Amino acid sequence: MATNGNCFMCGKTTAKTAMKNHIMKEHNIGDEGCYLFKAEGAYDKDYWILFSVRQNSKLSAVDEFLREIWCECCGHLSAFRRGGSEVSKSRKISTFSKGDKLHYEYDFGSTTEILVTVMDEVKRPKQKESVVLLARNEPYVANCDECSAPAEYVNIWENKCLCEDCIDEDEEGFMPIVNSPRSGECGYDGELDRWTFYPHEPFPQMCLAENRARYARVEDEGDDEVEETPEERWGKIDTHFQQKLIESVFCRKCGVTTIKDYTLENNQMDVLLKGKCAKCNGKVARLVECE
Repeated sequence: MATNGNCFMCGKTTAKTAMKNHIMKEHNIGDEGCYLFKAEGAYDKDYWILFSVRQNSKLSAVDEFLREIWCECCGHLSAFRRGGSEVSKSRKISTFSKGDKLHYEYDFGSTTEILVTVMDEVKRPKQKESVVLLARNEPYVANCDECSAPAEYVNIWENKCLCEDCIDEDEEGFMPIVNSPRSGECGYDGELDRWTFYPHEPFPQMCLAENRARYARVEDEGDDEVEETPEERWGKIDTHFQQKLIESVFCRKCGVTTIKDYTLENNQMDVLLKGKCAKCNGKVARLVECE
């Protein structure tokens, strides 16, 4: 697996250690005080991300970010630990210091373990988001074990990689290959991960939902087809499955919950449900893949 990564601020490609130095030298600018965090797979450090966290945020913001980019599948519990003791998610980021290390666990059954390190203090322009992705490892490229074409799926029982053409539709145990240390675990398919690096798009690429839509418009330039409304896409989904989706939305306060008072938005080829948690009335959202 390649250990190089991409800077989402300027597009530079370099190794993990050099990327930290690059960010501190080239992108340590702005009015907002943050900490630079590094997260990496506890048992496979070739999966790594660097991100800034506003100092007046809580650790729960990091939990939510790690769930979205790397972990969330079924609303499992998670925890931060240090020296064997659990660290409260309500703890303020400002109380941490450079060099502090945390052990993050998601799902206490088929557990994904992540090492989180406070790298340094860093400045950034003011952002709406508490957590902003700055850099990420390049996606793992595997070859199909049958034909050597680029693989898209892994058999979690046989550890076998296959492309779309070589998969037996009747065979079970296949999961999509995703850029996450949770790849192949439980039901994880990267549904909430929208942090895709687009090398030919403008930088910085921090607002990835907007980036993704803009990139789609560039790809579709000249296409005269009328885009479906989000209601039309949602309407093509079986009503029984619609209800399942509505009742399995993640809330950072309540865990798995039901979304209520929701609206529908197009998100490239998918539909985004945005509404309120039925338990606490907090804002929740769910991305529904329609392809």
